[in-house]
Amino acid sequence: MAAKNYFILMKSILIFSLLVSAVKDIYDCHETAVTPLDDTELIRRSIEQLQLTCKAADACTACKSRLSIGKVLSSTRPDIVPYVFKRWCTEAMHDAGQCEMNFSPFSADKSTLGSDFILMLQSMSPEGLDGDYFCYYHESKCLERPETPEINLDTMWPPKPKSYSAPVQSGESFNVLHLGHINLQPDYAVASEANCSQSLCCSPCSANFNCPPEGYSMHVSDTKTGVASFFNSSYSRGKFEKGNYVDIFNKDAWCPAHEFGTYLCDVPPVLLNNTLRNIRAFHENSLDFEFAIVTGSAIDHRDRQFLTKNDHMSTQDLAYSAIQCHLHSIPIFPSFGDTYPKHQFAPKSHPSFSSQQ
Repeated sequence: MAAKNYFILMKSILIFSLLVSAVKDIYDCHETAVTPLDDTELIRRSIEQLQLTCKAADACTACKSRLSIGKVLSSTRPDIVPYVFKRWCTEAMHDAGQCEMNFSPFSADKSTLGSDFILMLQSMSPEGLDGDYFCYYHESKCLERPETPEINLDTMWPPKPKSYSAPVQSGESFNVLHLGHINLQPDYAVASEANCSQSLCCSPCSANFNCPPEGYSMHVSDTKTGVASFFNSSYSRGKFEKGNYVDIFNKDAWCPAHEFGTYLCDVPPVLLNNTLRNIRAFHENSLDFEFAIVTGSAIDHRDRQFLTKNDHMSTQDLAYSAIQCHLHSIPIFPSFGDTYPKHQFAPKSHPSFSSQQ
C-alpha cells in the first residue's frame, strides 16, 4: 500500500510539473493573453499538490515530495513560490508567524527567508542528499541522519611541502581586543517583561501569555532581584547619566527587566556603553591593546519579520558609534563573521530578491 501511494504521489508531481511547464510556455509565447486568474488557478493547484504529500508513506518522503514540487515551481514560476508555500503552511495549521518567517519574500520592511528558500530550491536535489539534509535538520521529518559523504579535497590545493620549518618565534607577545556578538537591543525597556512567552523579551511589547497568579511576588520568586537596578539610565556622548527610578511594584510582570540586562534578552545600550567604558579603563591603565577586531552580530535577535532594513542600519550605527566613542584610541578592524558563514559573499549571479545580496 505504501509503495502504491508513493507511485501515485510521484505521478501527481510529474503531471503537476508538466502543467507548470505548459503555463510557462503560455507566458513565454502569449504573455499579454494571460489573465491574473491563471496565476490564481496555478497557486490553487500547487497548494493541492502540497496537501497531497500527506498521503506519502512517511513524513520524510512527504517532506522530499514538497521539495520536489517547490523545485518545479522555482524553476518555472519562482515569483509564486512564497505565496504557495506560505498558504500551504498556514492551512496545514502550522504556526502563522513561523510560516511568515520561512516563506514570505524578503523586503526592506521584513527580513524573512522566502527569497532564500527559492534559491535553495533552484540549487538543490530534493530526492538526493540535499533533500535528506533539509528534511532531517530543518523539518526533523527524517528519522535517520544522512551519512556525511567522503569528499577528497586534495585537488583543490597544491601539494604540501615534504618538509616545513616553523617560523622562529620572537618571544614577544601583545594584547588584542576581540569584540563580537554585541547583539544590541535598542528598544530594551527597564521593568518590561523579561520572562516573556515569545522572544525577544525586555521590549515594550514583550508579554507573558500566562498572567501571574494572585499574590505572586517576583521578590519572593527571584532572590537576586534585591541587588538589581531599576533606573532608566542612559549614556550621552560617552558619559553615564543615571535615570529616574522605575516603580516595578506597579508592573504586572513575572520578571521585570533589570537596568543592565536580563537573561532571555539582548544587550541594552547602557550595558554596551558601560562595558566599553571599562575596556577603555583596562586599555589605559594596564592591558594596552595593540588593536581590536570587531566581528559580526551587532543586531538583536528579535523576530526577523519585524526587523526592517532601517532597524538594521540604525542598530549598527548605534553599536559602532559607541565603540568609536569609547575606544577611539585603539586601531579597530571590522571583519565579516558569525557562528556560521551564511552568504558572507553572495554570488553576483544571485537575483535581486536574495535577502543577503
